[in-house]
Amino acid sequence: MIDTVVEDPIPVVRVPLVHPEKVPGTRGKPVSPVTMENWVRKGVRGCRLETILIGGRLCTSLQALDRFHQAVTLSKMRKPRPTWNETGALQARTEKARQRAAEQTAKRLQEAGA
Repeated sequence: MIDTVVEDPIPVVRVPLVHPEKVPGTRGKPVSPVTMENWVRKGVRGCRLETILIGGRLCTSLQALDRFHQAVTLSKMRKPRPTWNETGALQARTEKARQRAAEQTAKRLQEAGA
């Protein structure tokens, strides 16, 4: 939650213009204001940028932006990575792993009453 006593609110669409170093884009350009609005509405990897409504404008803070970047990074790091075999090809699940997954799914369905 944005605390306006401690954090300075900035309109979401102005952040890339006022602080381009805080939201670096590709090829040296700042992130588009539309991208910032998408971070608020849709989010990235299940994380949404914190905002507060001030005078009818959506505002955020540099601290909230930092928390957003940290959450997105943590979400990416927790994502399981695919395993590769010695030939460099993506390794498929073993029969044992497939069976274990099927048993776990059946157990969850039974517990849910399906």
